[in-house]
Amino acid sequence: MFSYYCHYVLHRKEFAISLCIILILSITDFLSHCIAFFGSSSSNLIAGNQLFIGMAHSVGVNFIFRMLLPLIVTIPFSCIYFQEKSDSIIYLTITRFHSVKRYYFSSMIVVFLTASFIILIPLLLNIALTSITFPHYSLRDFSNLTTASAYYYEKSSEVYISIPYLFVNYPYLFNYLTAVKIALFAGFAGVFSYAFSYFIKRKRIFVYMSFFIVYHCMELSSFWLSRYNINISLLSYLFIYDLEYPIKNNSVFLITSGVLVFSVICMVILGQRKLKNIL
Repeated sequence: MFSYYCHYVLHRKEFAISLCIILILSITDFLSHCIAFFGSSSSNLIAGNQLFIGMAHSVGVNFIFRMLLPLIVTIPFSCIYFQEKSDSIIYLTITRFHSVKRYYFSSMIVVFLTASFIILIPLLLNIALTSITFPHYSLRDFSNLTTASAYYYEKSSEVYISIPYLFVNYPYLFNYLTAVKIALFAGFAGVFSYAFSYFIKRKRIFVYMSFFIVYHCMELSSFWLSRYNINISLLSYLFIYDLEYPIKNNSVFLITSGVLVFSVICMVILGQRKLKNIL
């Protein structure tokens, strides 16, 4: 039955639309670099690991991607409950799962995995395209630094990124881990939106915008808290070398992430109780 629900979610048109939007942003970012460096000499090229969509070099598409990510990843899951209830198939689905609890938590796992999938695949594609097209080492960045120079570059990068050692010495591994972290963030966003849909009876727009509003309230709070050297903008930690939020404190990141995960867990528990009351 788990595979049945996974098949149901993956074949929804909202899932295809969200995946296509992220793929378009990923490919557009890659093409923008190709156009920018077309005809340049090899000495002027930047290493492929520096052209990942999460880097500061991708400031245009990067900004759009970050702004839309909390909304795009929730679209496929915000109306699943509404659709199942309006089509009266939710009762049949629960019967197939043999219990409300099994149905609910199976659907949560499917939502988490598919929401992560929507983001992870385009990000991995972006890394692959830039790695194949652009050189692995360049004269214009730190990819060919000596050991001593790499040490000082690593120290100077501590302000902007969370794991400077990995960023400087294993940049491609750092990019892959960054893609996974952003995908996990998307997974929690999808689960939050899906669980929230059980509390809204009619206005679907509130469900679509729920996580988008919550996250961007955190972004606005970061502007105010910056005077105290506190940054609670999670995506600024996940995106590499973000110059918009230069303050990176791993303790604040872990606390903020913990609060987000705790909030999602509470929403999931309350959503299960709400579903039992509805049925």
